[in-house]
Amino acid sequence: MTNPKGRFGMYGGQYIPETLMNAVIELEEAYEHYKKDPDFQAELAKLFNEYAGRPSRLYFAEKMTVDLISLIAPTSAGRIAMIASEAKGFIYLVSSLGVTGTRSEITTDLGAIVKVIRENTSVPCAIGFGISNPEQAKKMADIADGAIVGSAIIKIIAEYGKESPAYVGEFTHQMKSAL
Repeated sequence: MTNPKGRFGMYGGQYIPETLMNAVIELEEAYEHYKKDPDFQAELAKLFNEYAGRPSRLYFAEKMTVDLISLIAPTSAGRIAMIASEAKGFIYLVSSLGVTGTRSEITTDLGAIVKVIRENTSVPCAIGFGISNPEQAKKMADIADGAIVGSAIIKIIAEYGKESPAYVGEFTHQMKSAL
């Protein structure tokens, strides 16, 4: 926007072709009119947040009708409500801190985190990261909408190679039966 003297700052003017001047003036007048409108400001803030610079992953996911899966970690305490309220698809609740892999026990208070999630969204929540046996899967499914198992299956594949489909099938059957 120009200052009252028609300049951009103290040095510049509007350096555009004369044929575009009427359109630029019309655009400036429209902006002056709408910039005070709260609906316009909300839409503009959303566009800046989601699209300014380059298209976000969310933009591409929505175009392909794919939901981006939001992750919530035990360290997300101050952001759980915001993440949950904006989530689509389902929420992946990370069960514990550290690197991925199987765990003998999970000590994080996941029930409290799921409670905050439920207060902010109806999007399903599944717990993963370290779930490696039917008992853990049952415990997680009792707290949330599901359990996610990854590393335990990868270990089976690594151990049995080409023979692994039968072992993975048996393992997943045991996990599902526990629920």
